[in-house]
Order: sequence, then structure tokens, then C-alpha cells
Amino acid sequence: AIRFSGLQAVGALDQWYAMSKAKSFDEWKSVLSQNGVLSFNIVYADKDGNIGSLYNAKMPKREEGPKWQDVLPGDDSSLIWESFRTVDELPQIYNPESGWLFSANSSPFFITEDGHNNSRENFPDSYGIEKRMTNRARQSLELLSGDKAISAQELLDYRANGDYHPDVHVRVNARELASAELGPEFKEAQEILAGWDGTTEIDNRQAALAILAGMHAKGYEFIDDKMDPVDALKLAMSQLTEIYGRLDPEWGEVNRLRRGDVDMPLRGGPDTLRAIYGHYEMFIEKKGLTAVAGDTHIMIADWDKDGNLKLDTIHQYGAATQDETSVHFDDQAVLFAKEEFKNMPMTLEQVLPLAKRDYRPGQ
Repeated sequence: AIRFSGLQAVGALDQWYAMSKAKSFDEWKSVLSQNGVLSFNIVYADKDGNIGSLYNAKMPKREEGPKWQDVLPGDDSSLIWESFRTVDELPQIYNPESGWLFSANSSPFFITEDGHNNSRENFPDSYGIEKRMTNRARQSLELLSGDKAISAQELLDYRANGDYHPDVHVRVNARELASAELGPEFKEAQEILAGWDGTTEIDNRQAALAILAGMHAKGYEFIDDKMDPVDALKLAMSQLTEIYGRLDPEWGEVNRLRRGDVDMPLRGGPDTLRAIYGHYEMFIEKKGLTAVAGDTHIMIADWDKDGNLKLDTIHQYGAATQDETSVHFDDQAVLFAKEEFKNMPMTLEQVLPLAKRDYRPGQ
């Protein structure tokens, strides 16, 4: 039997709407108490400099002791939970002295500088809070913790960092394969892996073999046991040779954005802060890695000293995601691939001179 938290609830729509309409930090925080959003971490920032992060969940109030991640007996009524934790009982941080925080699908106890995080010891085991640290989280801590005066441009550069931390699986896997005693047929591959510096620049010639072998072995997020590492390397070698005729094509030849008439190289990779995920299972059919997930709609909001909003945005495709006949099907793809943004007009006076046509939705 399965008991799903909030299965039939629709409160998420009400809460998201109310969050978007909140006019102050306190009003926004009060909306969170609705607890209508079943999951998804929530991060906050405003023009007054307030920031915050909530490890959000519709968290059941479970009995302490049982191993809730395992299969439990069905004849013990004490295991049937009937109520939920309040939002105040969830891990959250607002306005830490460090001045920054992030969300990267990993442990909520390492999202800002050391000494300013929540402690796992203050939350029950029955919460089931994950211990995993993604590469994005490791890189965020590495980059942000070492910078005591982060400029706007540095923040954007950090957000788009395409490197892998030395301690994450894909780097460890590459090092171990490079130093393993394998046959002579692996000699060139091992030299390539030994030379990889963990970066994903478009002209990098070691990244393709290392990342593809890592994905075959551990999946998109490098956390599942999919294949023996040596077999994964052998498969990656075969695929790269078949498509590119070599083991070390430039990463930009392999990692592509393909949309409409656009076919461009991409920096970044799976679980980097410049997150790009391609179909590694269909490498031959897709002739490389065609981006299908990761970085998508990005918005950068900033206010000048007079309170005027400047909003830069980008979408990986365009505004008409389902209409292949529309000019907006792929009209942002080139900008996205170049890691550039467009400025959004925020008033009617700014919009009207840019209008190409006048129409009503649905007509």
C-alpha cells in the first residue's frame, strides 16, 4: 500500500498565485504557511536585499524509529501517519550573514557559507532529508565561499560555471580509469582521461570521453549504477569513434542545441551549473548529445538606486514551444547557445514600439 502526501490536493495553484502577488517579504513568507506546494525547494530574493530558502515539502508527521525508506509491515497502525509538519518546522534560512545562498537539488544543510547553515541534528530522521551533494552544490560552495565581494557579473559567471568539482563521480571515475591497468586498446583513451581538467569549454577535447563514459556508468546525475565503468568506457569509445572518427572530438561537436534551423555547440554538461543534459542512451541515433533538459528559462532581475527594474531573460527555444510554424519556435536558441540575454520591456510605452502585430489570444 502507498500513502502519498497530498495526492488529491490542488493547493499548489493557489499558493503559487498568492506568492506571485505578494507585495512584501513578510506577506510572501505568510503565504508559505499554506503548504499547498507538495515539494520543490523555494528560493526568495527582492529589491530590498532580502534573500531566503525553504526546504519545502508536504512533510508527513511520522513516528520516529522505523526505517521509512524501507518496506514496512502493514499490520502496525502506528505507521499510518495522519497529519503534517508545519512549514515552520522545515529547514529554512532567511538573510544569512554570509549574504548569499543557493538551491541545487542537494542537501539543504550546505546551501551557504559554513557557520550559517541549518544543522541536520535539529531535524528528525523521519524527514528523510537527502544527504547527496550534487556537483552544482559543490561548485557553488567552492565559488561563492571564496569571494567576499561578489559583483553582478561574477554572480552570473558563477551561475553559468561549466566545471566539475574534483570530488564528484565523473572526475573520480575519469581518474580511476586513467590509472587502471587496462589493455593496450585503452591506451589512447586513458591518456585522454588523464588530461581532462574537469572543464566543459566548447573546444575541450577530453570532456566528451570522460562525461559520456560517466553517464553510461552512472546515468544523467552520476548517481545510479548503470554499467561497469570499464564497459561504459568501452561503449563511449565505440560511439565517439563511430560518429566522429576519433576519441577526442571537441566538446562542442558533441554537446549540441538542436531546434528548428538551429544547430549550435553548447558549453556545460550534466550536473554543472551551466546544466545541459542530452540523450546519452541515443547517442548514435541523435549523432551526439542533443540538449533536452537543464538550463531553460532564465530571468535576471536587478534594480537601480531609484528602484527601476531591469529584467534580462532568455529561453532555450522561444515563446512558441509547440508551434513549429512560428518564428518564435526557435528565435531565442542562438542567443541561448551563445549564453546571451535579451532585455525585457517592462512598460506599455516600451512594448508598443517593438510590437510586430496586434492580435488577441485564441484569434
